[in-house]
Amino acid sequence: MPHADPLPPDQMYYAVAVGNKVRWIAIHGFSKLEGYHKWMNRQLSSGNTSPDLAGALMCHRNGQRNIDGDVRNAKGIDYGMYELR
Repeated sequence: MPHADPLPPDQMYYAVAVGNKVRWIAIHGFSKLEGYHKWMNRQLSSGNTSPDLAGALMCHRNGQRNIDGDVRNAKGIDYGMYELR
């Protein structure tokens, strides 16, 4: 199965020794989307999240981000809550 990564792993990550283990850190820039990926990793990293719950969490967070973007860009009304239907 081919990899979807554009570069070899040694050009995308660097290794950091943590005790007797190695932790791989991604080499990347920073964008607003990085915060989303950090949030998603924290939510799903336990491995105990069902696929249905994971999908629901991601849809809810995407809806919140869309509402925030609408309000921030003065295209929407800030009702002070997130009620997604």
